[in-house]
Amino acid sequence: MALGEVMEHMAKKHGFITSDKTYKRRIKEWGLGKNSRAKEMSAVARKFAERKAISKPSIFRIRGQDVDYAEMVRYFGRRRITIEDVMAQRQTSSTPEAVMCFIPLQSPISTPKVLALPESTFAAVRDFMNGLFDSGTWVKTEELEDCYSIGDGRISSNPSGPQYLDTLYSSSWEACDLHELTNKEKAKAAQDSAIAALSYVLPLELPRTLLTLLTLVANLFSRYTRPGVIFALFHAVAGPGELLLGQQHPLPRIAKSLCRLNESDFREAGVNCLRTMADGFGNNLGPMHWTSLVTYSNHATLHGLRELLSQCQANIGEHDFRTVEVRVRLLDELINERQYQVAERECHELLATVHMVKPPQYIPYCQAEGLYYLARCQKLLSERDLGVATLREAVDVRISAQGSGDVTARARIVELQAWLTELRRDEEAEEARLWYELIRNAPAELQRLKRK
Repeated sequence: MALGEVMEHMAKKHGFITSDKTYKRRIKEWGLGKNSRAKEMSAVARKFAERKAISKPSIFRIRGQDVDYAEMVRYFGRRRITIEDVMAQRQTSSTPEAVMCFIPLQSPISTPKVLALPESTFAAVRDFMNGLFDSGTWVKTEELEDCYSIGDGRISSNPSGPQYLDTLYSSSWEACDLHELTNKEKAKAAQDSAIAALSYVLPLELPRTLLTLLTLVANLFSRYTRPGVIFALFHAVAGPGELLLGQQHPLPRIAKSLCRLNESDFREAGVNCLRTMADGFGNNLGPMHWTSLVTYSNHATLHGLRELLSQCQANIGEHDFRTVEVRVRLLDELINERQYQVAERECHELLATVHMVKPPQYIPYCQAEGLYYLARCQKLLSERDLGVATLREAVDVRISAQGSGDVTARARIVELQAWLTELRRDEEAEEARLWYELIRNAPAELQRLKRK
């Protein structure tokens, strides 16, 4: 359509009247001119060839419209230009903003429409991590220590960020469990607690903030049909988070990209982002660093976890806390894959050697995790009464070691209440509910609740 026709259409249909000079200026600013189209198609041709050379699948869009290879060939064919001619005139300028490159998401179901996540999202994750490491904001630590941010005041005072991240993680699980119990009021309170913790940690730029959110995506989607807390958290990063961090900050942009996906693709996209983070931590900290291992283990498949466990055993030893943490993650994945008897044997083996964990201050944590996953196995193998008793013990161990303020213990009491409700042990379920309420509102000095 010629410019004069566009101006006439806009005047008749929308009452918009302005000069052709203004139209031309706006068309140039918006990148809608003929020259802009040529640059965009050339950029698509170059990127397609570069990615094809390394066997990397791609989808391209220009201003939201899909552009396939055949269309690109036709475009240049009409101008009597071959793709080889385009490649011979390689440019060093950056890719036009209107051009977006996507990585297709693999789906077990064949669908007519390919669903994808922009590659720019993964690039944003990589650039975000590398920038913070390069600037010194994220501090490289000894291998047994978690990587941290100077924004959390680690150098001058006691950090509070990790505690808020624990609250974010456990309150999210708590919200899902309470929702399953149809306790919407308390589920909403737990979700609000998670969002409040997120709001606190966002400005601190902690290494584990995005990692925690993506881990929740991977784990909650494997346990619950539609974990609403996930969408609430990512919308909080995309919306209020943008006010806290600024429009150009990578975190809100990453969150917005994920929020645009259908629910069925959300988890897979989150796992792909986790893989990008794992590579980033591995490159900057080393593969056996605590933060790297946690990130690797949170997205690995069952086969990948077994390989990772073997690497840990060979490089840092069977009883190193990092090795045990990977083993705990393996237990979770075995249960997800419904290999309950294998998981139960692994739990017993872990608990039999837990006293040998190094450093020894991690023994209670490892014992509590071993008991928790054993309880889940027992329940799934129809040993429900035994599972309830084991879960009680797991909670007791956590509270004895961490105190009554431990948010993970609180979430697991909610899980205990759900189990007892399923068994119709109503009096004990009510005791668990009261236990939860007391733990939730207890003063800090309360270390353990004695039950009948």
